[in-house]
Amino acid sequence: MAASGALPAWFVAPIDLAFPLLLFLLVLQEIVAAGNRRNYPIVAITAVLTLLNLLYHLGASGRLPHADRTALYLMTHAILLLITVIGGRVVPNFTANWLRGRGVVRVPVNNVTVDRLTILMTLSVGLAASLMPPGPVTGVLAILAAILHAVRLSAWQGLATREEPLLFMLHVAYAWLPVGYALTACAAFGWVFPPTAALHALTMGAIGSMVLAMITRVPLGHTGRSLHASRLTVVAYAVLTVAVVIRVLSPLGGAAYLAMIDVSAAGWMLAFAIFSVQYWPVLTRPRVS
Repeated sequence: MAASGALPAWFVAPIDLAFPLLLFLLVLQEIVAAGNRRNYPIVAITAVLTLLNLLYHLGASGRLPHADRTALYLMTHAILLLITVIGGRVVPNFTANWLRGRGVVRVPVNNVTVDRLTILMTLSVGLAASLMPPGPVTGVLAILAAILHAVRLSAWQGLATREEPLLFMLHVAYAWLPVGYALTACAAFGWVFPPTAALHALTMGAIGSMVLAMITRVPLGHTGRSLHASRLTVVAYAVLTVAVVIRVLSPLGGAAYLAMIDVSAAGWMLAFAIFSVQYWPVLTRPRVS
């Protein structure tokens, strides 16, 4: 991808498409082999990611004019749907296990109706925001999505996990979903925030933060290490969160707009650089007994 601008599209596209296709085949194999029908929607979403990547390349090559832009928006919302489905399982589950370990009896319990409505509304606002011009329909759907995500998150007792940043960051990351959809509604109705603010709250905020939260937690468990965030990992969380806030507010920064983008980008790079330094030994050394 680093050299894609200097290489012919017919060469780049198949290589780029190989990743989501192989990911889809791997997910399909694992889930079918396990006989876990509950995870079949994950197979469907990874298939959609593959098709959207193909649509992007068809648009970028000029065979389907403007399809690349549509594919990018649909891809974003497909990943947000993936976070809604998987995050809706792992965040309350991790939280419940952590609270039980501290003797807390009242733990998060998912409401099936709220979960289904949240997934449905996330899908609906994603289609509307990607395929329709900003307007009342998108605005109403986004408001409903924001409310449902907020209701869902409020039941997971996130504030009780503040003393363990490794877990608390998952709640912070998910919180960008209701914020992002609320800003999407504002943009659709022309209230204060432009569409770019909403988009960055959902991409840099929800997706970026959830990626960092998961990749700092999962390697520890899978290598036999203690599930506790180091001080540098906490710094990475804080830097990324501040960077997201700056990027979301940058359209309101006036003359400081470009400077705010630069600061935000630097924060993004610093956060993931810290992760790379911290987790290189975790991922390359033998599992801890």
